[in-house]
Amino acid sequence: MFTRIARAVAHKRIAIAIILVWLVVVGIAAALPRAQTSDQQQDFLPSTDDSIRAQHLADDPAKFPRGNSLVLPLTVIFHNDNGLQQADVAAARAFNDQINDPAHRPPAFAGFSSIFLADNLQPGQALPSDARFLSSDGRTLTMTVLFSLQNEKQVAKGVEAVEALLKQQRGSATLQTGVAGPAVQISDANKAFGNLGNKVTLITVVLIIVLLLAIYRSPILPLVPLFSVGMAYALSAGLFGVIARALGWKVNPQSDALTVVLILGAGTDYSLFIISRFREELRQYESKYEAMWHTMANIGEAIASSALIVAVTLVILVGASLTFFSNLGPSAALAIFCMLIAGLTLVPSILLLIGRAAFWPFVPRYGEQHSEDRGLWTAVARIVARRPGVVAAATTLVFVALALGSLGLKQRFDFVSNFPASFPSRQGQELLEKSGPQDVGKLAPTEVFVTSTDPILNHLDQLAAISTSLQQTRGVASVDGFAGKTAQQIEAENRSLPPVQRSIAADGKTARITVYLNVDPYSTQAMDLIKDIRAAARAPVRGQQLTVNVGGTTAIQADERSDSNRDIALLGPIILVAIGVILGLLLRSVIAPLYLLGTTLLSFLATLGLTVLIFQGLRGQTGIQNFVPPFMAIFLIALGADYNVFIMSRIREETLREGLLAGTRKAIARTGGVITSAGIILAGTFAALILQQLELLQQIGFAVAAGVLLDTFVVRALLVPSIVLLLGRWNWWPSAASRQQAEREAALATAGD
Repeated sequence: MFTRIARAVAHKRIAIAIILVWLVVVGIAAALPRAQTSDQQQDFLPSTDDSIRAQHLADDPAKFPRGNSLVLPLTVIFHNDNGLQQADVAAARAFNDQINDPAHRPPAFAGFSSIFLADNLQPGQALPSDARFLSSDGRTLTMTVLFSLQNEKQVAKGVEAVEALLKQQRGSATLQTGVAGPAVQISDANKAFGNLGNKVTLITVVLIIVLLLAIYRSPILPLVPLFSVGMAYALSAGLFGVIARALGWKVNPQSDALTVVLILGAGTDYSLFIISRFREELRQYESKYEAMWHTMANIGEAIASSALIVAVTLVILVGASLTFFSNLGPSAALAIFCMLIAGLTLVPSILLLIGRAAFWPFVPRYGEQHSEDRGLWTAVARIVARRPGVVAAATTLVFVALALGSLGLKQRFDFVSNFPASFPSRQGQELLEKSGPQDVGKLAPTEVFVTSTDPILNHLDQLAAISTSLQQTRGVASVDGFAGKTAQQIEAENRSLPPVQRSIAADGKTARITVYLNVDPYSTQAMDLIKDIRAAARAPVRGQQLTVNVGGTTAIQADERSDSNRDIALLGPIILVAIGVILGLLLRSVIAPLYLLGTTLLSFLATLGLTVLIFQGLRGQTGIQNFVPPFMAIFLIALGADYNVFIMSRIREETLREGLLAGTRKAIARTGGVITSAGIILAGTFAALILQQLELLQQIGFAVAAGVLLDTFVVRALLVPSIVLLLGRWNWWPSAASRQQAEREAALATAGD
């Protein structure tokens, strides 16, 4: 098949036709709608999760009416390390009065609650000890502003308006104010993600141009991969937009940026391997058409296998519980598939039309000899060939030592900690933490929903029992529930609140109990408490016709952690088996895929250990974001197999011609430069993420870039070739190549005698 493709693209008319077809198809794709984006955590969890069922109850307009949109809370914070002064309380009251004035209400305003409204406090009246709004130490006073989530930009404007109003208040000299909570996180996310894809693309493109200019010193060559990648991405984005909208999928802005980086890096790599082999063949053949035919005939299968490995890995992610990954999988896989088509058709067509001029001013001439006796990779090849056992042992020990660092891994699920220290949501959370963990719990309360088929107040005894059970649960600071309340009291309380804040649903069949934790609700410790809270909430109603669902930010994070662990345990082995099968088919071997996957896993663990040492050790961060290890595994295992394909296919090609030792040395010398160049470019594209504001992207960028560099400079250049030399003909067992190599080695030994 690849021979026929090679023959097809090695003709001028066909090359022109291919380019014209690409221009027309991409022009159509550019007019198609793009996939919708969302950075809401609940949009990326299975609908069957308990926390998402609870979220659906909270969002149900028949139960807690809120117009045609969701409602996001914002916590306004007044804090004084020395205790709130009279001037501080006056400033808080002034803010309370202003935001309740229609003339000062911010955009997307949907409701407000405070201690002044709840207790009808008069000016000068002392603050009551209210666990909901006042901290137990009297140093922090909070209020809640609700925003309608019809438009995220309007929410961001509303948050800015609240911040501006807050800055106008004048309390004592030691008063500190801030804002926190989901609405502020939405606002900060808009800042962080605003134009993220374009910024990442621009940085990556500049890096690719600089690196290609440094490698090939040609002003023309960098344009070939960039144009081809751009065409492939435009086509995939248009096609995926149609698919996503038809299926109701939403794409996270971070995963969208990662898809851009992936196709830029992988697409440039595929182009680089074609460019490198074309330059090599131009020295062997006078006709550029003949040179291109040999280029694609020799490298087409390797490129297809490489892209297939990455695409299959990504497609398997469709089975992930977390839709963050299950939506990323098909979008990125489609991008890689489009890049494969571009690599087999568009890249060679462009190179063919430009010909030798593409390499100007260092044009490869027919008959030039490719020296194998000098250069860095020739020296590396000699070292590996001379001491394969020592090289394999030394590199393995270094990787094992780095891998030990992964034992100190601490996963972090707190999205707020992603933001820079200057962002309001992070400053607000840190301000609230000053009054102790029992007050931080107010940032993101846990909500327990109890649903019945008949009026829920018919089950007041059970509601009171649930409230009491929750109050007695480990880690719970306080509960807004039903213990000690009559039906008349509950109905009176609900009449004074907006529908979105009521404890009894509008249809009368669902009750809401609010639980405040005494630990940071975004912490791992809080997630560990959710299991106990669910058990405590369900114990009093066991065997009765009541349904209990536990939701809120902490519950969502706990379910996210559970889903993520399930995805790794289930999909990890499937991905490894799929990659092993593809490698086995390409190399016609059972043995080679085993050690190739082993070295890839070792490289992944070493990179994870290095990432832990850098971010948790040197930079003093509290942990690694929970999405980083899965992303590392996906990209490093798939891309590591990518380079395995190129080095092993060339080793197989050369050893069958020249024998094991000479063939391996030649393969290292011929491919070492291009593989490491490709690795540098791919690492550079992911390193662009380090320059972004979010810690998640910084950690992913560093981890993948470091892993790719370890892969290309150590694993593919040293460890894999040394294992090949140690195994000899068993590399290709049970294929005919194993017997051919054994016969060739025997013939060479006889000739030597």
